[in-house]
Amino acid sequence: MQILGLLVASIGLPYFVLSTTGPLMQYWFSRTNPGLSPYRLYALSNVASLLALVSFPFFFESHFTRRAQAILWGWGLVAYVIVCAWGALKLWKTERIGAPGQAQIGLPGEQTKQQPGMGQRSLVPENLAAAPAMVQKLFWLLLPACASVLLLATTNKMCLDVAVIPFLWVLPLAIYLLSFIICFDNPRWYVRFPFTLALVASLAALCWAIFKGTDASLTSQVVLYSIGLFVCCMVCHGELYRLKPEPRYLTAFYLMIAAGGAMGGFFVAVAAPQESHPRADFVVLTVPAPNLANESRLTPAELDAPVAGQTLSTVLKYPEDEESVRRAGLASVVGRID
Repeated sequence: MQILGLLVASIGLPYFVLSTTGPLMQYWFSRTNPGLSPYRLYALSNVASLLALVSFPFFFESHFTRRAQAILWGWGLVAYVIVCAWGALKLWKTERIGAPGQAQIGLPGEQTKQQPGMGQRSLVPENLAAAPAMVQKLFWLLLPACASVLLLATTNKMCLDVAVIPFLWVLPLAIYLLSFIICFDNPRWYVRFPFTLALVASLAALCWAIFKGTDASLTSQVVLYSIGLFVCCMVCHGELYRLKPEPRYLTAFYLMIAAGGAMGGFFVAVAAPQESHPRADFVVLTVPAPNLANESRLTPAELDAPVAGQTLSTVLKYPEDEESVRRAGLASVVGRID
């Protein structure tokens, strides 16, 4: 319990502060920059995470002592608090004086809705936009959960079954973060039809690698699993970005993303090991991933409870044998090409 308390105080609390203030900063940005989308800041935050992931084991850990790292970490938190205070002061001044110099469209004091094109604004005030439906929120949960399971399952498969290589775990995590960066940077990077074709090819390659096993070379397995993870995460996160709400609802959006990631981690760490198949967590994702991507293409008005129930049952109920997984995974994708 002492170790757990130490980890909560030294790691858990700072991580909680950093993760919860991220959506808050984006909300402040939307308040001080009416009509501009704050979601690109999420891509920038993942760029920073990717740089930290790559730089720490190869630079900071080898060039700085633990004491020096702790000092840098402490001063970094101090700088973070100062920047947050500056942002809060700017927000207070902006709302107090009515944000001079900002181009307002719509009724006075109302924020405007951003169109898919960068920098374009519509005449629809943001506060008149309909609240996200519960089914849409369900996809906010399921799509990140699917991507999270893919990340953890691919990491386990590569690091435990394919090859025990130091820092190999960095590769799938970097791919996962890269998909977030690309999808949330600009909507033009994710186009459904090419990625649907890529999803078909990658799932076929994954099925081949799973059943080929050790007969396939180490390099080919690592390459195929990496490409498959990238394409599947691009589809999940690309569809997730298409379902993003207006900035006023971004807190709930990011909360569901975090909950989906936690749900995926629970599935891989707790639920999947209960199955008889040694890599049930990896095999099962060949079925729900394409189904989720297909159902998420519906507009919020087209989403309904039967669709959500069918999709959720697809995630929770999966075939019992590998051959059924292979057939169902490929058929579910091939039948959904637009």
